[in-house]
Amino acid sequence: MNAIQLQDQDTLELIGSLPDHMLQARRMVEYLSKNPKAPTGHVSQHCAIGNLSDVARNVNQYLYKKGLMVGCEKPLTPIINKFSEQSNQFLWSIYKLPPAAANDSVYLQVGKSNEK
Repeated sequence: MNAIQLQDQDTLELIGSLPDHMLQARRMVEYLSKNPKAPTGHVSQHCAIGNLSDVARNVNQYLYKKGLMVGCEKPLTPIINKFSEQSNQFLWSIYKLPPAAANDSVYLQVGKSNEK
């Protein structure tokens, strides 16, 4: 899968499809739609989110229905922190799912198990 950048109209439609109470998810989708492959620290800071994985897991049940998902990948070269140490940061993006995966029962079950 490849990280994608969304057009403004697509971003607005996607955010509009999310429940009103999912404010962190809305900020995450908006930020990642313009900033694919953003490091963990940038996403967390710009979106005011402490647990990116939890927000991604919750928003993905809605994005799967659109053939998209939020995910992260390990960078080829580790990101170095301010102490000159390798950090455990990943690169976050919105990904387009392969056509078969969007209708795959595994994705549909994940969405159902997280619905509230």
